[in-house]
Amino acid sequence: MSGALVYDFGHIVHTQYLGTSDEGRKVGALDFVLNELISKTYSDKKYFSFGISTEDSGRYLNEGLIAQKEGFGARAIVHDFYEIKI
Repeated sequence: MSGALVYDFGHIVHTQYLGTSDEGRKVGALDFVLNELISKTYSDKKYFSFGISTEDSGRYLNEGLIAQKEGFGARAIVHDFYEIKI
């Protein structure tokens, strides 16, 4: 079994908390779910976001995670963070 929590913001769809069981991994169930979401369910959306691919507050790139996302055609973008002391 596999699943994904999906937030639909109109022109952007964001996935979070992707999960799969051991059996799901064996049969590629998560790949199937994501392919269905991208190519059918939300194919009319301008953007499909997989979310971040970093750990430790953005200090470390999870290369396995970004490779999985890029396998679906995703491309990485940089999110800048700014802090203003008041």
